[in-house]
Amino acid sequence: MPTVDDLSALLAAADDHQEPALREVARKCGLLWQCRNAACLLDNARLVELCDRCGHDRQGRPLADHRPGLYPVPDKLWEALREHLHDWIATTGLPVPDAVTFRYLPLTGAEWEVADPVFHYGGRTETIPVDLSGTEIEEDLDDIADEAEPSHCESLRITLRS
Repeated sequence: MPTVDDLSALLAAADDHQEPALREVARKCGLLWQCRNAACLLDNARLVELCDRCGHDRQGRPLADHRPGLYPVPDKLWEALREHLHDWIATTGLPVPDAVTFRYLPLTGAEWEVADPVFHYGGRTETIPVDLSGTEIEEDLDDIADEAEPSHCESLRITLRS
């Protein structure tokens, strides 16, 4: 199976007439997917979950909460987490991201990986070198885990912009 690097080299070597046909073939065989956001339409590598340019998903929908687990979580718990994240970010001077992602790792001794959360800015992600242990954010995540019973390595993504 060709890699993303192979595909990039192939597209770089193509002339203006060949490139659209190569992209179409790459989309048909699943090496690329085209963003369905009409304002974007970027071709993304198959393993990329969100568009590299606009951050929309494969169906063209804007970034949304990803609620892990087997059971529904009351909205008040999500809103508490959203509020505490906003409050914490305001104290750091960091720009407010579109969303924040945490991973559930109960086999490591802690339930949520609260060190180095992933911030989403459009199609760009950035791991923030911070440990949120002992914060209201960690408490909120634990409350969500108690309700949802997520699986090991499952991710939670919460949007911060409307």
